[in-house]
Amino acid sequence: MRRRSALFAPVLVLSLSLALPSPASARPTGISAIGAIPVVTGLAFPAAFTIAQNGQFFYGERLTGEIHVYDPVSGSNTGLATIPDLLSQGERGLLGIQLLPGSTHFVAFVYATRLVNGIPTNQIIRVTTSLSVIFSSNIPSQFNHNGGRILFGPDGKLYAVIGDAQDPSNSQDLAKHAGKILRMTSSGGVPGDNPFPGSLVWSYGLRNSFGFTFDPLTGRLWQTENGPECNDEINLARTTDGDRTRRAHHRHPLPPIPTRTARTR
Repeated sequence: MRRRSALFAPVLVLSLSLALPSPASARPTGISAIGAIPVVTGLAFPAAFTIAQNGQFFYGERLTGEIHVYDPVSGSNTGLATIPDLLSQGERGLLGIQLLPGSTHFVAFVYATRLVNGIPTNQIIRVTTSLSVIFSSNIPSQFNHNGGRILFGPDGKLYAVIGDAQDPSNSQDLAKHAGKILRMTSSGGVPGDNPFPGSLVWSYGLRNSFGFTFDPLTGRLWQTENGPECNDEINLARTTDGDRTRRAHHRHPLPPIPTRTARTR
């Protein structure tokens, strides 16, 4: 998918609000411009990073599977681990990274596509001084629609988003991991309060999601959907029924492609 790839140039940048002078009509009062300052350059497609409480940047390179930590104080950039048997064709690779909240030593979780017994498989791997797989998708990875974003929620559970593996029917099948937001413990177990007993599925009906975050005020989960052309979405995953089923959008047929946009092909 060309448009998503353009978001992750081989440089880790930090977005900052810059107090730049401009006409009052250009933006609301009190809102400053947003710019980007290079932090680390020359990387092999850094598709995921997170910032520790001490300000260090932990990032993963999608194409190499390497995990590094960059210290902005000393300028050091140290390799920590490499995910073996990585597949990086299409939208595969090392796609997500998170640190274990509250840990006093290095414990990271990465989402990566690997070749497992000859099958392309999206996995979540716990990384310390060794590597241990805590989750493997039960649907083989395809070139596109792999997802990869992982985050610890305000409830302390690990959330992961997986695309539909280029098959829309996957997203509506609760027995399949593809096309879902999953919720698990830090060891990969099923939380007892998940909406579907015995299942990691927390939200279903996703197409090609690669992003989500939690509202810092309400704890609600906001999720993005990448459309096939320009029909991208921002969705609020929320309780819709008494059984706490959560759904996202997967529309058929797709809405028409917008006109008069700035998109490129």
